[in-house]
Amino acid sequence: MRLGLRHVLPVAVIVTGSLLLVPVVEATAAPVVHARHSVDGRRIESRQRRVQRSERATGRRSPRVRAVARRRQPTRTVAGHLSHIVRSGDTVASIAKRYGISANAVRAANGIIDDRLYLGAQVIIDGSLAPLGAPSSMSAGQIGPKLQRCPLRGASFMNDWGFPRDDGGRFHQGTDMFAPRGTTVVAPMSGTVVFGSNPLGGTTFNLTTDTGWVIYGAHLSSTIGASRRVSAGQPIARVGNSGDAAGGDTHLHVGLRRSGSNPINPYPSLRAACS
Repeated sequence: MRLGLRHVLPVAVIVTGSLLLVPVVEATAAPVVHARHSVDGRRIESRQRRVQRSERATGRRSPRVRAVARRRQPTRTVAGHLSHIVRSGDTVASIAKRYGISANAVRAANGIIDDRLYLGAQVIIDGSLAPLGAPSSMSAGQIGPKLQRCPLRGASFMNDWGFPRDDGGRFHQGTDMFAPRGTTVVAPMSGTVVFGSNPLGGTTFNLTTDTGWVIYGAHLSSTIGASRRVSAGQPIARVGNSGDAAGGDTHLHVGLRRSGSNPINPYPSLRAACS
C-alpha cells in the first residue's frame, strides 16, 4: 500500500537508555510498524537496510529463488515450521485468531512486549519451532535466561527477530546490537566460550552457560584470548562486520537457544539486562 501523510503518524519509542526510535505507524492499524533502526532517530531504517543489502551482496541465492521469495505469502512453512508474514492491518489478536491460538502465545513465541508488529516480518506460530514431539515449553516461546551482564553496554538495538533477509527468503533469528567497530563484547553469563568462524557469521563465539543456554555472537572483528571458561562480564570479543555483514554497519548479532533446541528470541533477555 502506498502511504501518504494522512496514513501515518510518528510514535516515539525508547529502545535503550540513549536511543530514540520514531517508527512510522499506520493510523488504521497502529500495531503494524515499518521496520526502522537508527542511532539518531532521523533515518531510522538505514542500519537494518544496510545490513540486508550487505547480506544480499554475497550472491548466495539465484535470481529465480529471489523472485519466488518476493511473493510474500502471508502463511509460510519454513523447514516444516508454520509462520506468518506480517501484512498491513495485522494485529497480534488477528494473527492469533487466524491460527486458533491465544494472543499471549503469539507474544511469547516472538518476544513481543508492546504488541508492535513489523511489516514483512516473520511471526512464529507458537510451538512451530519445537522439535517433533516436544512439549510447547520447548517452543520458540520459551522464556530466555536472566542475563548476568549486558553483552554490549551502550549499543542500540530493537526487537528485530523475524525481520526478512534475502528479500524474504529467510528471516532473522536473533537481535542485532549496533556499536562502533572494536567495542568490547563481554560474556553475558558464566560458562565456556568457544571461538569459530563461518561464511554467514564471520568471526563468531558460542558461549555455553552453566545453566544450559547457548549464546551465539557473530560478525566480530576479533576475539579476546583463546576458547576457555569465562565469568560473566569478562571481555571476550570486539564488534565488527565480518561474514555476510561485510560492508554494512558494525554490530553484534546475538542468537540464543537451549542446548540441543531451536533458536528463541533473545530480545527480552537483552532488553532486561541492558536497560
